Amino acid sequence: VTMKMRGLVSLTYAALAALSTTALAATKTWQGTTTDWETGGNWSPSGAPTPSSDVVIDGTASAQPTLSAADVTLASLSISGTSSTSTLTVGKNLTISGNASVSNNAILTYTQGAAADLTVNGTLTVYSGGTITCPYASLTVPDSGGSGRTITAANVDMQTGATISADSQGFPVYSGPGYGDGYGGAAHG
Repeated sequence: VTMKMRGLVSLTYAALAALSTTALAATKTWQGTTTDWETGGNWSPSGAPTPSSDVVIDGTASAQPTLSAADVTLASLSISGTSSTSTLTVGKNLTISGNASVSNNAILTYTQGAAADLTVNGTLTVYSGGTITCPYASLTVPDSGGSGRTITAANVDMQTGATISADSQGFPVYSGPGYGDGYGGAAHG
């Protein structure tokens, strides 16, 4: 075997290894009959998502998912609604190594009182009719329960008609940018 052939064989093995790694990133679609994220039977194909999973929550399942048992890392996330609303409730940290989207008739919401961060290492896109909501909490300041929620993304694309909502003010009374007459800071949703 010549050096040229060895190089070609090595290059072929490297290309096959790269293809097999790409093939491992499987799409997992929510088909839940319960709200438990970790239940393998709630996903198609069966099995809870892994860090290499591209996750799709499309509103067709009878129950909407709640992430509450452990922190989760995914390759990508797409939440979309069809004729019904699709909701992902987050009670633990959620990290997306790629892109995440919240489409029309879709909601990403936080469990009240839970400290849970959303980190998107790619682009977070919220389309018209899509909503991210933080009940009883600010996006970056701890609430009265001592927990906070932070949304961090490399890029954020808010389409016309998209919503990010925090039910309470972004800063405690008498503090924060925009402090004025004692009704809280100006940086709230």
